[in-house]
Amino acid sequence: MDTLPLSLDSMAAIHGGLHDFRMTSAVEIRALLSRVCSVGASMHLNATDGTSWEVKPWVIDSARSAISMMFEGEKDDPRLQTVLGCQQVTAVGGIDDVKIQFDVQGLVLVLGNMSSALRCALPREVYRFQRRESFRVRPLARSAPVARIAHPGLPALLRILDVSSGGCALFLPEDTPPIEVGTVLRGVVLDLEVNVHLQTDLRVQRVSVQAACTVGNRLGCQFLNPNSSSLRNLQHYIAQTQKRTRLVSP
Repeated sequence: MDTLPLSLDSMAAIHGGLHDFRMTSAVEIRALLSRVCSVGASMHLNATDGTSWEVKPWVIDSARSAISMMFEGEKDDPRLQTVLGCQQVTAVGGIDDVKIQFDVQGLVLVLGNMSSALRCALPREVYRFQRRESFRVRPLARSAPVARIAHPGLPALLRILDVSSGGCALFLPEDTPPIEVGTVLRGVVLDLEVNVHLQTDLRVQRVSVQAACTVGNRLGCQFLNPNSSSLRNLQHYIAQTQKRTRLVSP
């Protein structure tokens, strides 16, 4: 399960709004979060700069209309202090094939003699995203799509391995200097086809080794702040690529 928050503006642009994803019923929200709690799923509290703090287990505190999360760690941990000091914190977790996301309000660290906890208010709205709704496609070989990048230490062109409505994977040659997860690549242009381009910032989510027969790494990235017209073109490109792939498949 991806632990980074989705861009709500991007999802709204692609799907014509967020009505299908938003939950506002207090009863339904409590039931959903209680189910996530009951299976022991963790939540990640994400600050706007990419800093994240994992909490598990956590419980619904009905008396205070709050969520209480067991605190384990050092109270002076820089990551925790960043999250606590952030004005906009987003919680991300999930169960089965559903990703759950909501804005965190009133986050505080409550220190006790026997145990400590992080506490926030129960959210008034929660977003549910089905993983199957974000189709990931591999571009056809003949199109040779690339990402144009202007970032120190990275090649000017990186091959695009696959793309979805929320991000893409790039091929990182073996001799390229290491890049840290959380790095933001500014002003990237994805050349998907002759007339299909997407300009966006990218946040590096993961770096993984490619298959044994390939020398290099896979750079998994999330789109940050792409414009609406680019997203519509991207959605059309994904749909067309899926159709073409089915046509050439045996």
